[in-house]
Amino acid sequence: MEKNAGIRTSLNSVIGQSWKKVVSENKKADLKNLLLKNPDLIRQLLENYKKRGAYGYDFILDHMGITIWDVLGSETALDNPLDLKRYIAVNSDNVFEIVIQITLQFKKLIEDNGLVNHLYDDKTKLRPERFPQLLYYAIADSYASVNNLDLSREINAGVGALDFKISSGLAKVNVELKYSSNPKLVEGYTKQLTTYNRSEGVSDQYSIYVILRINKNMDHKIKEIQEIIADHKKANIYAPSLVVIDATIKPSASLR
Repeated sequence: MEKNAGIRTSLNSVIGQSWKKVVSENKKADLKNLLLKNPDLIRQLLENYKKRGAYGYDFILDHMGITIWDVLGSETALDNPLDLKRYIAVNSDNVFEIVIQITLQFKKLIEDNGLVNHLYDDKTKLRPERFPQLLYYAIADSYASVNNLDLSREINAGVGALDFKISSGLAKVNVELKYSSNPKLVEGYTKQLTTYNRSEGVSDQYSIYVILRINKNMDHKIKEIQEIIADHKKANIYAPSLVVIDATIKPSASLR
């Protein structure tokens, strides 16, 4: 009761402000139970949103990268070819190596070819994490198509990993991508990706964890993951591969 009272107070205090804030500060299960038991709160929330009114989204500037990821990914891959034709046919033995090659090319495009600038909008604000996930998706798809590889890709409708598999369904590689600022950075490696692997029947050795390092604040978290990988290797336990990409904005040559 005391816990629910606290959540109710939190809800009442931000009704008219931010539902996102309420969700971030309280467990979803508690919120669900509270709302089911207190229909008046639901009515208050609905009334509040009605009063706030609607506002448009500028698809030209596209600050969140909602529409540009597909074209940007395709054009970037076209301008920066990746020769994968040595893989005459995708099979369970080489699909992981193919996805690793694409991931390392994505790293190169971010670090050396200016793709990093597109992770930020025109006001140098970092776009949502979903944007680089979809951008990676578009680039991988383009490289597969250009090289006539029978590599299909699926993307989980929720917040799961990106899936790459051969069309016959004999092999699959899971790729999870996060910003280094993600509060669940370590958990994403130790729990989220491995859990997703198990649910999809994928061995941890055929999964890749990609971290876009946006500043040095979470370097200790990256080091923690690297230490986990080292411990797994010593114990001969399979672990997802780690690819760290420097996604910090570099000053132009004229300013150095």
